[in-house]
Amino acid sequence: MSVRSQLMLGKVITAAVNNSVKVQVTQYVLNKHLMCHFKERTDYEVLDEKLRTKLGDWVLLEKLPEKHSLTIDYKVKDIVWMMGNIIDPITGKKCVKTDFEEDLDREAELMGGKPFHQRLAEFRAKKAE
Repeated sequence: MSVRSQLMLGKVITAAVNNSVKVQVTQYVLNKHLMCHFKERTDYEVLDEKLRTKLGDWVLLEKLPEKHSLTIDYKVKDIVWMMGNIIDPITGKKCVKTDFEEDLDREAELMGGKPFHQRLAEFRAKKAE
């Protein structure tokens, strides 16, 4: 039993194809027999006109005034949380797990290694091969 709302929050689970992405929305649904809420995950085809979402992003969905196609009822209103872009809310600095990126760069400089950004770029290039 799925509830359709005007605004929903979901996670992008497939990449953009023909200006649309697949988004998984998690909602809590009441089981009337047990009187307990359970998670229910629903996948939606969502319109992404600007192709700005990536796999793993958390997005805010807005209901379209009229259906775009047979399967598309919603569009991406905003990207709430970008995958891999973790920023500490207190300091405003970028983080990698529990460390700040600039601290990792400073450690690498002291140890005579490559800066974090350079190592990350090399890792991504190797992974893409």
